[in-house]
Amino acid sequence: MNPVIEKAVAIGETITESVTEIEEKAAEIIDDDETFDDFDDFDDFDLATKEINPSENPPEYIYTAVESYVNWTQRSVRRFVKMLTRIDAEQLPNSIVDVGGGVGLSTLLLREQLDEAFPGNSIRVVYHNFGNDENSTQLKFAKSVLKNSDRIEYIHGDVPPADAYLFFEFLEHLPSPISWLNELLNRTSPKIICHASSFSHPEHAGHFEFYDCSLLGDGTKIVKGRSASGQVSKFLKKREFQKISHKICWNGLPQFWSNSDVANHFNR
Repeated sequence: MNPVIEKAVAIGETITESVTEIEEKAAEIIDDDETFDDFDDFDDFDLATKEINPSENPPEYIYTAVESYVNWTQRSVRRFVKMLTRIDAEQLPNSIVDVGGGVGLSTLLLREQLDEAFPGNSIRVVYHNFGNDENSTQLKFAKSVLKNSDRIEYIHGDVPPADAYLFFEFLEHLPSPISWLNELLNRTSPKIICHASSFSHPEHAGHFEFYDCSLLGDGTKIVKGRSASGQVSKFLKKREFQKISHKICWNGLPQFWSNSDVANHFNR
């Protein structure tokens, strides 16, 4: 078996409730000297379990998902929880949904970070996935990651109502992000929206060079990827969300948006 594939398979062999152990395994996969070119035989990539058929999803997806988590998403999760520590206790969200939670690593980290920051908390944490196939490699992998946590809820399909939504490396995978957000906010009432979106990287799998940023998704406002993030900000302002400035990260990511109640009880 190719050595890169062998290391990637290792992450699926021993999943525990400790996100630290998972991160260590995931980090072993990411090496500057090893790229997709090292994956010579994708048929060998089966996550070390006979239950997963590599033909169901491109096997390299797991690699890219883990890479995204190690390089970007895990930082966003940690910064989000740090932002929550600056909010008055009565305004903390009672429920948080990790929308489009991918392979589950970010949701598991969210649960652990919340429990460290707020001992004894009763915050409901939800892993959400849109996938239509319950037998997909992605969902099976995510369930293996989350199986030892009894404090993470799994929801498959429509995004449920919640106090807070996390959109980490997600919105850029929607061709019409404004229309999608508008439909979601028309049926839910979140008080916090936190997002980190790579709109300006069309070369990444599942991203687009142009986005439909019209309110109805009718193609009347097509913008390049680098302008889409600004359109999301304008939309959130129209929906009466306030962007809370912070210095937790030099580039201001993830973006933290809230209603006025939360904003008025945020300790900068």
